[in-house]
Amino acid sequence: MRYLYFLCIVCFLNSCAPKPIWYKKKCTKYLKNDFGAITDQTVKFIIDGDSILATEVKFECVYSAFYTQKVMYNHFGKWDKALTPDSNENDIALVWYEIPLDINKDQLYTIIANGQESSQKMYASIVVLDEHGRDVLYSQSSNRDSIIDLFSKWIREDNSVETISKTEIDFYEAYWGTFFPDRWKQIKAYRDSKNKN
Repeated sequence: MRYLYFLCIVCFLNSCAPKPIWYKKKCTKYLKNDFGAITDQTVKFIIDGDSILATEVKFECVYSAFYTQKVMYNHFGKWDKALTPDSNENDIALVWYEIPLDINKDQLYTIIANGQESSQKMYASIVVLDEHGRDVLYSQSSNRDSIIDLFSKWIREDNSVETISKTEIDFYEAYWGTFFPDRWKQIKAYRDSKNKN
């Protein structure tokens, strides 16, 4: 009986899960300053001891999984908090609190920016919560499309410079220097030796 009850709950939750806006099985190429698809899924985060279920919007087939983190850094400075799932300490989601977005200047949002680069997946993602910790990207949200459009624009604009910009170097220095300082030293040493030649 418990098995049947569990199975019914799983089927119900699966049927309620947000469906992708557009989905491609596998990226055929990775796009600089753009993305090949937008998908979404419900994810669980634990922030300040609170467990939150929210919609994660993924910009698939990107050239860099850092795109959403970089645009947040470029527009709002260094993140307020970092989240790492227990299963993978290299998967770091960056959190910005009390962020005003162009879509509604009176509302402040919490933005969680993340991404993943692997042989199976390549995406940059966002989770957006309102001042009360409610999901703003769920399928029926009135602000969903505006927020996705805003981040789409930022990904295309902020990453459009072919050369490495100062803000990009600042982001990578802040990110690698905070979470992987030994790796950052290696990157800097390589850049310095390359610039001398």
